[in-house]
Amino acid sequence: MKKYLLLLICFPAIAQIEFVPGYFIDNNNKTTTCLVRDEGWKDNPVTFQYKMSAASEAKIGHISEVSAFGVDDGTQFRRFKVDVDQSSNEINALSASKQPEFSEQTLFLKYLVEGDISLLSYDQGNQRRYFIYKKETDTVEQLICKNYLVDATTIAENNYFRQQLFNALKSEQLTQKDFQNLEYRQSSLIPIFEKYYAGSGQTFTSKEKQISKGSLHFSVSGGINFSGVSFESPTVDANTGVHATPGIGVELESVLPFNHNKWSLFVNPNFHRFEYDGSVSNVKLEVDYKAVNIPLGFRHYMFLQKQSRLFIDGGYNIGVTLSSTLKYGGTEFKLEKGSNMFLGFGYNYKKYSIKSRYNFVQGLISSHTWSIGYGSIQLMLSYQIF
Repeated sequence: MKKYLLLLICFPAIAQIEFVPGYFIDNNNKTTTCLVRDEGWKDNPVTFQYKMSAASEAKIGHISEVSAFGVDDGTQFRRFKVDVDQSSNEINALSASKQPEFSEQTLFLKYLVEGDISLLSYDQGNQRRYFIYKKETDTVEQLICKNYLVDATTIAENNYFRQQLFNALKSEQLTQKDFQNLEYRQSSLIPIFEKYYAGSGQTFTSKEKQISKGSLHFSVSGGINFSGVSFESPTVDANTGVHATPGIGVELESVLPFNHNKWSLFVNPNFHRFEYDGSVSNVKLEVDYKAVNIPLGFRHYMFLQKQSRLFIDGGYNIGVTLSSTLKYGGTEFKLEKGSNMFLGFGYNYKKYSIKSRYNFVQGLISSHTWSIGYGSIQLMLSYQIF
């Protein structure tokens, strides 16, 4: 157990963080080509890591020293001093004011669309704000969308961002109707900018042409369960030892649409069967345990290359026991369903994965005098169907 957990803790250190070609611009407007650590940046950063070469040590770029940075896949940040609305959209914290509550901050804003009029975004926790930058006047302003209280039971919306965009994106291809039902989210705002540029003939770059919506995968797996049963009473403290048994399962995984798809949620029903016929302290012991375990968990991927990655996972396992018994001497126990936590790690290459999982002990009986538990370590191979 301790050795397994130590390996799991050290496992992420094995993965090499990917540094990709990129650049940064310092306060003297000097552009430096380098390798930038690609973190996916769910939240807008204030620092980033970079290397001058693959073999050199990583350095830190700070917002006070860097005016812009980016990576070759199009992710690009630029430093701005902006007024940011601090209003909360949490129902319990809404204000009675329709007007934004501005605070001046220096931020790295992320480009979504770059051109003479650019769309940028800022994410921090559950706060999301959008901005427009006008190159001609070198000005940036937040697009305003705010929920506020009219009275104790009525919530209204200040959707001034629609008017702001209507004023900024003047085009024969766009009418007032195009802005009336515009939503304050990336998948709605980017198309209106693309339509504007398509009609104006101006050049632009869409940094987020394909907005990730995550993905859903289904896999089948097979492997070996190294498992055993332990039981205790006031007079007995024994176990069956560890035995290897085959196991099969399926998995449904939902890859989340942020941080370069490095996080996912999954459910992994798999079948366990453990049989034992022997003796403990000269007392006959028979175990017939059958169960479908249903792990519900999260997974974090660490990319080595584009199609090669390590991962760690963990979560909660629901055990559904199927007609299982333990006989000790002349006493027979009906084994019940048990739940437990699990931790694991593995390696994925294209559609193939190999993984190991430690399942903490499941309690299989409710008794004041007896305690029976089932524990296992699984080694599995899986193949992704889709």
